[in-house]
Parts: sequence; structure tokens; C-alpha cells
Amino acid sequence: MSLTDIYNSTNPDIEGSLAIALRGGIDAAETIQLCAQHQKSIVDDILTISKLDSNLVLITPIPVRPVKIFQQG
Repeated sequence: MSLTDIYNSTNPDIEGSLAIALRGGIDAAETIQLCAQHQKSIVDDILTISKLDSNLVLITPIPVRPVKIFQQG
């Protein structure tokens, strides 16, 4: 059972320290999750740059038509 489940299953009239604590825990967990996703994105970018520096990944330019791609997508 998650904090959100507990928060949603409590009486809506409950206010005070329990509701504040639950909401604070939910907000903190959401913030931690967002930060973890951001850190993963940074690590992935660093690993990609490292692969480029080691010539493990090559970037090859190709001609494209951005308008046509946009219209298809």
C-alpha cells in the first residue's frame, strides 16, 4: 500500500498532523523520483559522450527534410 493509497482512503475531513504528514511524504517521494529521473538522464548523456570519445559510437550525418518528417509524425 502506498502513501497515496493511504492518503486517499482516509476521511476527507481529517486535517491536522496525519494529513500533513501524509501529504508531505507523498510530495517528498515525488520529488525524489523526479530527481532520480533527472540524474539518470544526466548519467545516460555522460555515457553517450564517453562512447563518442572512445569511438564506440559514430555519428553519421544524413540528408533529411524536416518538414516532411514533421508531417509524417
